[in-house]
Amino acid sequence: MIQNDYITKADLEAFKIDLIESLKSLLTEKDNLPKTLKTYQVERVLKVSNGTIQNYRKQGLLNPKKIGGTLYYSAEEVGSLLTINSPLAS
Repeated sequence: MIQNDYITKADLEAFKIDLIESLKSLLTEKDNLPKTLKTYQVERVLKVSNGTIQNYRKQGLLNPKKIGGTLYYSAEEVGSLLTINSPLAS
């Protein structure tokens, strides 16, 4: 037996509501991102090595705060460096 599956207006409305709720939750998660990043996180975001991070510190491109032996970088600062180094920025 062949079963016919029809999409009704009610199905589309329910899908629309689910989609909007999913998008809202994604946007609020973005607001919950950390304000600071550790060195290994900066390496992953910028896709560079630890040595490159050190060079960025020496050049003054990154200005971390040291708390208890751990360096913390401003997420805003890392984001701006990411846009500067982006191939699309050229």
